[in-house]
Amino acid sequence: MSSAQMTEAMRYAQDWGNHCIRRRTVDGVWSTLAGKPFERGYQDGPGAVARFNNIARITVDWHTGDLIVSDRDNHCIRRVILITEGDIAAQQRYA
Repeated sequence: MSSAQMTEAMRYAQDWGNHCIRRRTVDGVWSTLAGKPFERGYQDGPGAVARFNNIARITVDWHTGDLIVSDRDNHCIRRVILITEGDIAAQQRYA
């Protein structure tokens, strides 16, 4: 893993109790990238429309730049497609 890839991976974090994915800017400011704090569920969609239920882990797919999300209590692995910086297109369920 290159240092650029490692830096990119460190910009995202799961927020377990709030059911969100957070993003850190280069200035160290955190914002909600996907999900809505305190609202659990299962819903595909952009940004605050998306719903998760206890995100266990996230990682970056280095081939596509997408985030791979372990949505624990929904019992699925989901892909968060990053269209532009801070913008989410969709999440999709893996079998």
